[in-house]
Amino acid sequence: MSEQIKIDSGLKTYDVVNKDGKLLCQITFNPTDTGIAKRYEEVKRRLFVLKNGSGRKSKKKSIVEQLNELDAIVYEQVDYLLDAKVSESIFSIAGPFSPLPSGKFFFESVLAGISQIIQEESKVNTAKIEEKINKYTNKYHN
Repeated sequence: MSEQIKIDSGLKTYDVVNKDGKLLCQITFNPTDTGIAKRYEEVKRRLFVLKNGSGRKSKKKSIVEQLNELDAIVYEQVDYLLDAKVSESIFSIAGPFSPLPSGKFFFESVLAGISQIIQEESKVNTAKIEEKINKYTNKYHN
């Protein structure tokens, strides 16, 4: 048996709950991955194009076939965003293009929740880093 190197990967597990707090699924990803902000902007841009119907539509394919293709793109983009296979869990709750009472699609609600987590975790970690830096640099500022 080989030796092990144990690292903190930054992975966190989040409960996905409905508005009543009922657990729907769990997802695990690293909310402070330095590439996640870039991927978020890419995914947001790609899915905006889909949402607004700018994608090519085929008259030879049924609505169901077209929706399945769009769903697959959303699954791929969410997995890419989080660098983790989470789309099957999340979209087992509802399909990406399921309309919500708010007038948004389900995938938009998912992205909003992910964005909030990324922002909150980044603030916390940035504050911790600043505190650590200040500990070592305060003596030079006084």
